[in-house]
Amino acid sequence: QYWDNGVSRPERFFSELHSAVKSAGLTEQTITAGTQILSPGLCSLIVLNPSRSQRTERYRSRALSSGKDLNNRSLVTRLECGAHSFLLTADAEHESLDGLLHVPNGLSARVVKVPHHGAKSSLHREWVNRLQAEVMIVSVGARNRYGHPAPEVLDAYEQRGLPVYRTDRDGAVWFTSILGSDDMTVNTTREKSLLRVQVGPRMWREEWANWARMWNR
Repeated sequence: QYWDNGVSRPERFFSELHSAVKSAGLTEQTITAGTQILSPGLCSLIVLNPSRSQRTERYRSRALSSGKDLNNRSLVTRLECGAHSFLLTADAEHESLDGLLHVPNGLSARVVKVPHHGAKSSLHREWVNRLQAEVMIVSVGARNRYGHPAPEVLDAYEQRGLPVYRTDRDGAVWFTSILGSDDMTVNTTREKSLLRVQVGPRMWREEWANWARMWNR
């Protein structure tokens, strides 16, 4: 299946996307908050945004011409597997996050993807302050032209004492766990990559760290 938020635009990308979906024989479905993509079992996946009031038939509208409007219709989902939960916030901005304040589980997950790559427009301080999380992930490209993540956003999470991992610095981030256990390990590409050793007082310590990375690969 292919899930979307019901919005279509005249750009070539959209027409090519829908053609690809059709060619693949996928069923296209518009979903909104409350849709259960994966039925409760070992894992469940539920949609938290967009709300039903935001649902719209597929059309071309000037009202949806801005990135902000489109971002607030992002598909926000929550994945739960055993004791482990993940809140995937897509490009949600302030309006969407305001809605999550009133949605069950819109404020809680062990792992939370920072909205919209850490953009300042997605900083909702009440949502951040009420968030019940253990780890934050910023999915962002290195030296991107938007300046993401914004310092204000990082500061907001750091003030909460939430550890923040960034793909521009830490590389790929993934988690290993056992469904029947509460234990969860955060892994990054950076911690498994060999680093250049500089000649100097710390040379042997850095070289030893490289050997440790090789051993743990």
